[in-house]
Amino acid sequence: MDENDEHMRDLMAMFAMCGLISHEGQRPNTVQTAYDLADAMMDYRKNLDDGIASITSKRKYERRAKD
Repeated sequence: MDENDEHMRDLMAMFAMCGLISHEGQRPNTVQTAYDLADAMMDYRKNLDDGIASITSKRKYERRAKD
């Protein structure tokens, strides 16, 4: 895991922890659960296709000649 992945894992854990606390309140294992969820998200992310589909126009528009 490189530095960017570690930052991504921490960020995912932070958001997971916010959701857990707002839904259930603070519990003794909230931090561990948040990192478990972050690890699951990182594993799922590895299985996704890289990038997003590009959007291109189907036909080329040509400029009309001014009369």
